[in-house]
Amino acid sequence: MENTLSRYVTITGEWSWADFHSLLPAGVVLRIAAIPPTDPNGTDNDLIFWVHSKSVVFTTSSAYASFSHHSWLEPGKEWALVWKCAVHEKVRFFLWLALHNALLTNDVRHRRHIGNDLSCGLCGGEMEDLNHILRECPMSSLVWHDFLYRNQMETLLELHLNQWIVENLSNNTVFRGVGWSTFFATAVDALE
Repeated sequence: MENTLSRYVTITGEWSWADFHSLLPAGVVLRIAAIPPTDPNGTDNDLIFWVHSKSVVFTTSSAYASFSHHSWLEPGKEWALVWKCAVHEKVRFFLWLALHNALLTNDVRHRRHIGNDLSCGLCGGEMEDLNHILRECPMSSLVWHDFLYRNQMETLLELHLNQWIVENLSNNTVFRGVGWSTFFATAVDALE
């Protein structure tokens, strides 16, 4: 296939789903749905860049850093983001527990021998861990798909869970009149 991205965008600026949805796996189509198409008038230029590097150039060290969940943040910075977040104290505490992977999910209950059922109580998924509750459960996926599309934050669902939380808490954009970090923290707390 030798087409440019603009080939798959309608003149009204929407994805031309009929041209490619049957060619790709459903998961890839969902990720594409979270990305706004380019300007159909050609005023936006597509650029190739590596988001995990300040220079936007791919290097093996930047790739390693993006996959290593400890190299992406200075020690202690995530805690400052949590405690400075403009939300209720209980939401901050929830985020602190989440970053410590200390919430009592069914997976944790099972490992501590205080529960037998690993499955998600909402969707029946095989294992209810924190990542499932906050991102992978179909119910939470619907929430994030809707909001991440609007804020063009589609890559954040691919990050390590702690990095995903910190990236969202670091985001200074405004969403519907509220700081994204406040909105995100409140939404994460509501999902649990």
